[in-house]
Amino acid sequence: MSIVHDERRPFERPPALPGWTESAYLCLRLGVAILFVFHAPQKIFGWWGSEPFPLLSLRGVASGIELVTGPLIAVGYLTSWAALAAAAEMAVAYFLVHAPRGAWPIENHGELALLYFLVFVYITVRGGGPYSLDARQRESGAPHARMRAALAAALAVCVVAYVYGFSVERARGAVVDATARGVRLFVTNEMSGDLTEIDAATETVVRTVPLGKRPRGIKISPDQKSLYVAMTGSPNAGPGVDPATLPPPDRSADGIGEVDAATLRVKRIIPAGADPEQLDISADGTRLYVACEDTATVSAVDVPSGRVAAVIKVGNEPEGVAIRPDGKVVYVANEADGTVSVIDTNTNTPVTRIAVGHRPRSIAFLPDGTRAYVTLENDAAFTIVDAIRHRFVQLVPLNEPGLPNPRPMGIAVTPDGSSVFVTTGSQGRLSFFNPVTNQPAGSLAVGPRPWGVALMPDGRTAFTANGPSNDVSVIDVGTREVRKHIPVGTRPWGIAATSYTNVRVMETP
Repeated sequence: MSIVHDERRPFERPPALPGWTESAYLCLRLGVAILFVFHAPQKIFGWWGSEPFPLLSLRGVASGIELVTGPLIAVGYLTSWAALAAAAEMAVAYFLVHAPRGAWPIENHGELALLYFLVFVYITVRGGGPYSLDARQRESGAPHARMRAALAAALAVCVVAYVYGFSVERARGAVVDATARGVRLFVTNEMSGDLTEIDAATETVVRTVPLGKRPRGIKISPDQKSLYVAMTGSPNAGPGVDPATLPPPDRSADGIGEVDAATLRVKRIIPAGADPEQLDISADGTRLYVACEDTATVSAVDVPSGRVAAVIKVGNEPEGVAIRPDGKVVYVANEADGTVSVIDTNTNTPVTRIAVGHRPRSIAFLPDGTRAYVTLENDAAFTIVDAIRHRFVQLVPLNEPGLPNPRPMGIAVTPDGSSVFVTTGSQGRLSFFNPVTNQPAGSLAVGPRPWGVALMPDGRTAFTANGPSNDVSVIDVGTREVRKHIPVGTRPWGIAATSYTNVRVMETP
């Protein structure tokens, strides 16, 4: 095959290396183009774990570029211009999605975008090579000028629209990670008595504001407008401490702080009983259930009026509280009894009590409400409970060879119910569990004595509140790596994440 170089095509160069080199270049061009095209249906149709984006959006335009340029690069038609458009998209993707998360590609997970960019720049300069429609066209002398002009114009429109959309988002100050935009984390700092807000996109602290004495459990209202924080004037005391040696409690400090999520201003303190520790809120936002450790009771609080509607007797030292997803019952972990109390939310009366193990701390349900998981600090395990029949099912040890015994504390379940995450206290790790196989799936060192754990709404990033180090660990669930530690207040305890606010998840190259 003879190649005639046309000086009017500035990007085309005559092949310099024949034989296997050109065959290898063909494989590179085909492989990169095919992999690149996969990102388009992911954005358009929400395939492979993403969510669909509207076509008339920045990501919609990006998918258009991928659908057009990928096949053109694969067959080698208008190769240089198509590769230039794809390179432009990757440059915008890197600065829009990855750069705000860190200075280095290894830190901001932008390696793939940069790798695509470099390969497309190379293809831009190299052209299609001898095994391409561009080469065939030059050989036959049939330029198809109209088709080439139409395709080039379509590429130009896509790139201009994409770059314009990027500039608009930058002007709005919205150049952040698309999987985190709108998501905020709130961390209660027990010993400094304050609340820290973290921007999940940039993984940086926005502000820290004072709350009151020993803020611990935290929940976000269903409408995302309010935070509810359990605060207590009881002195800090670990297991085995003689109460007679402690100072008297300051009951004036007990209550649930209702905090405006936008301003972090405390709107009111709701009296909810003595020594509130953890709580949960109903799906309609009208009812709080609060565990009051010192009185072995749970308070059912009417949120609009701020009044306690019922006081329900449970086991000794209640702590963890979780409402089943259907809202019909609430589970309460009783530390001293080794049980979980089940309360009917319609009548606010006890239903039964389930023996689960030693020192239960926190509770989480599967999204369908069929199973509950209860961490057991003194058993180095957690218990699986049949949440429909309210029966013990299985105890799952979390011990690992060569590691100290875990002391399971906080727990969270991914929104799709595919994974369970357990913080292990003094062991300093985050344990993973597969609820499908009912088998532990390893663990990861995250920081000293992690307690609270929260997940991004897509379940791909986890956060743990690490008490002794006064920071929050950011964990990439896919790679199982801690990518950052964010300093917060003194002795962070509870942590909660907002849901997406007009945001769709994007898997971007």
